[in-house]
Amino acid sequence: MTTKTRHVFASIKGEKREINKDNLLLIEEPDYNVFAVFDGVSSAIGGGEASKNAADFIKANHKKYLGNEIKLKQLMYDTNSHLLKTGTKEPFTTFCLVYQNKTNSSFTYSWLGDSRLYIISNQFMEQITLDDNYSENVLTKYLGDPQLHISDFRQEEKLKNNLHLLLCTDGFSRVLEKDKLAFFEVFQKKSLKTISEKINSLIKGKNIDDSTFIFVK
Repeated sequence: MTTKTRHVFASIKGEKREINKDNLLLIEEPDYNVFAVFDGVSSAIGGGEASKNAADFIKANHKKYLGNEIKLKQLMYDTNSHLLKTGTKEPFTTFCLVYQNKTNSSFTYSWLGDSRLYIISNQFMEQITLDDNYSENVLTKYLGDPQLHISDFRQEEKLKNNLHLLLCTDGFSRVLEKDKLAFFEVFQKKSLKTISEKINSLIKGKNIDDSTFIFVK
């Protein structure tokens, strides 16, 4: 039995950015969905191009990795290899990706850098990814690094049950972490339209960096 997925998303240019280097990806298949956010490293020449190229590669190739066996680690390792072959200078981007199985209420996720995944219930909001950084401005892992090995990529699985999921780039999470209660209350709303409008109002004008999110009920 498949379940209908409800989600909202947006990508908002940072107040101090000339262009938005973030990107996002939504793929809806009969038995699964793929959600992903990408944060092109702002200091990298090819950050914005890398975030787009990564999303395009996954969109074109995801079916090869999401059959009877879920191979997110291999998918993202191959995405990194693809970025290195594009010829883009400094093709650096972080990512957070979720594969949602519609038949058994599970989700599998992978990430690199400081793009995050939160799980949200009616009682708590918890970050379940660990940031790859020394500080807010110093990343230790990101796509586009030729030194990455497949062992640098993660693949973890959880049951979704009644949990909501929030994928977001660091420009979004920095605003969220300063006012977690306000965001938590918004995430409890029943209407996706209301959630979308209120999230955007909480972000706009406060996000120094590009802010991208996907919220999945």
